[in-house]
Amino acid sequence: MNYDVNLLNEWVNGLRTMNGTLHFEKLRYVGIDANGNSTPISSSPMVFREAKYGVLFANYRYLKISQDAFSFFTLFISDNNYNDYLEENGWIMSLDEPITTTYNTNNRICIIKNLTSNHNLKLLFRGLSIQENMGKCFKYFKAAQLCTTQQELDFLSELYRNEESCNFDQQAFKEKVTLYYKGKGVENYREFLDRVEILISNK
Repeated sequence: MNYDVNLLNEWVNGLRTMNGTLHFEKLRYVGIDANGNSTPISSSPMVFREAKYGVLFANYRYLKISQDAFSFFTLFISDNNYNDYLEENGWIMSLDEPITTTYNTNNRICIIKNLTSNHNLKLLFRGLSIQENMGKCFKYFKAAQLCTTQQELDFLSELYRNEESCNFDQQAFKEKVTLYYKGKGVENYREFLDRVEILISNK
């Protein structure tokens, strides 16, 4: 992947200028290959060399009432494109806005959205753990591109909550979604029958 270290430094210097009350710490770099495998977090952009995409985290400390808290800004890189989101095949992946004052950063959210339909998928990560899980975000980003409905994205969300794999081809994915919602339909029908039975027994 092509990238310009000077542009990376410009971005960081711009953050420092616009956010004078924040205390910036070491930069962290993660490379992601075409299959969604991520490199270990590095203190050097050299991890971008063999990557398809890169992610730069600018970590900082900020004052939360009377205590320090921690968060980060994010820059996505793809062959000399630099944005706060990653775009591919009409889909974008970004992170929620970072907190810079008053409140603690308990979670960060990866947001995956279709630019045409606005169907979306949100993946919640505790604390700053998303930095070690950018590969996971990217795999869900690729899986989301198999989806044509919000219902299918909701199925991906369920997989994420249950920590299940989302590595499917399109046909296998559609079959999994169909089976999942058939099972949900049976489950809902059984719950309905149980409620009817309780009502009848209470008369």
